[in-house]
Amino acid sequence: MIDEIQLTPGLAYDASSGTVFGAPTVPLAEDTLPDGCLATHAIVFMLGGVSTRWKQVVAYHLTGNSFHAKTMKQIIVDVITECEKVGIRLHVVVTDMAGGNQSLWKLFGIVVGKHSKPKVSCAHPCDPSRKLFFMPDVPHLLKNLRNHLTQGEEITLTEDLAKKLKLPGRTVSVQPSKRVVEVDAKADLKLAPHLKEACVQPGHFEKMKVGFAFSLFNNDTAAALRMLVGAKDDEINNTDALTTTWFVETVFKWFKLMSSRTTKLASHFDEQRYKETITFLKGMIDLFEKIEI
Repeated sequence: MIDEIQLTPGLAYDASSGTVFGAPTVPLAEDTLPDGCLATHAIVFMLGGVSTRWKQVVAYHLTGNSFHAKTMKQIIVDVITECEKVGIRLHVVVTDMAGGNQSLWKLFGIVVGKHSKPKVSCAHPCDPSRKLFFMPDVPHLLKNLRNHLTQGEEITLTEDLAKKLKLPGRTVSVQPSKRVVEVDAKADLKLAPHLKEACVQPGHFEKMKVGFAFSLFNNDTAAALRMLVGAKDDEINNTDALTTTWFVETVFKWFKLMSSRTTKLASHFDEQRYKETITFLKGMIDLFEKIEI
């Protein structure tokens, strides 16, 4: 797993090593490193279990506002190689979908786009007979969906999908969820206790927290929306509310499957359930490829 954290630029002296820290350790995107340049971010490399919950930081590099993709690619290969040497088998590289990471994916031959056939793996640098997969960080994807809607934008489903699911409309928006927050603010008994103002109108720091996005795309929120529609709330657009409800329920199910680390959601114990899950996940791929934003 590769993640980025923001730093306060500055220099610091490490007495134990006699070294001054604070300058980038990786060139900028243009493969340059101007004199006096200070690091503004750190790229952290972590290992984690696929089927067990554990995480360990193994390396980090300081960067400016960008990084040189070719240099970062070699660092990733070096980290993988050192791990494989001691018996840790690495199968997947997980990053968010920031611009620098998308450039990094392209260097590994990874292709993901609306108008191209996805290619999500390359030859493993330590064993050409194996594949090294690349995967976007699921919590970041959830936050991206939330950020799009809370910025006042909408998501439009295809007409075919709306007809297939017998949805009353094609538009997904945050407005119905905002109405839930307004109703709950005046009530002692909440429809969706975990849905707060910060979930539908997040500030700078709230946008970084997965919990607020999870509360928005949650079955509790979907149930609250259905309740308002059933109560014939005058302030809610029933057509958009029902379509948004379906989308919230669908994204919630997808997120639970993609972030599961327990056997409770394991589908290999039940062949029928396994087939249904695979069909659902393939449907999500089709949904994400065809929605309009």
